[in-house]
Amino acid sequence: MKTVFANHSEVCSAWAKQEQRFGRAGNITFDGATIKSYGWWPMAKFITPNVVLFRDETYSPSTGQHQSIVSSVIRHCKTTFHVVSMDLEHGANVKHYIAKMRKNADRFWQSQNSTRWCYLGWVKVVAEAKAYCNYFGCNDLLPALFGLELLGPKAKAKLEN
Repeated sequence: MKTVFANHSEVCSAWAKQEQRFGRAGNITFDGATIKSYGWWPMAKFITPNVVLFRDETYSPSTGQHQSIVSSVIRHCKTTFHVVSMDLEHGANVKHYIAKMRKNADRFWQSQNSTRWCYLGWVKVVAEAKAYCNYFGCNDLLPALFGLELLGPKAKAKLEN
C-alpha cells in the first residue's frame, strides 16, 4: 500500500477514499479520519463515510491552498459541516455558525446589488447550523440560532427591490 504520494492532490484523494490508514505528500498528512496541514493542523475529519467536519478557518496562505484541495475531494460526501472545532466542541461550533449568520445578515442589509446572493448565503448557513445541531444532538443550542432571521416584511421588501 502506497503511503508516500507524489503530490498534495494524490494524498488528499487517498484520504477522501478512506481505504487506508496513513499517507503523506509534502506538507499534508493523514492518519485515519483526519487530514492535517504541516502535520499538526487538522483541516478536515470524517465522522462517517458521508459526513465530514471541515475547518472553517485557515492558518496560513499555504494551509488555505491545502484546504482548497481537501474541499474539492470531499464533494462526494453527503454532508459537510464547516466548523472551528474538530473536537466536536458544539458550543464553539454553534457560536461560529451564529457569527457567520450575523455576517451574512449584515451583508444583506448593507448590500445594494447582491441582496439575493447575501440572502442565499444566510439561508445556507442557517440550514447547516440546524443540521449540525440535529445531527450531533445538541438541539439545546438551537434557540441561540433564532433572532437572526431575514424573513420579516422588511427583508422581503428588500429582496423584491
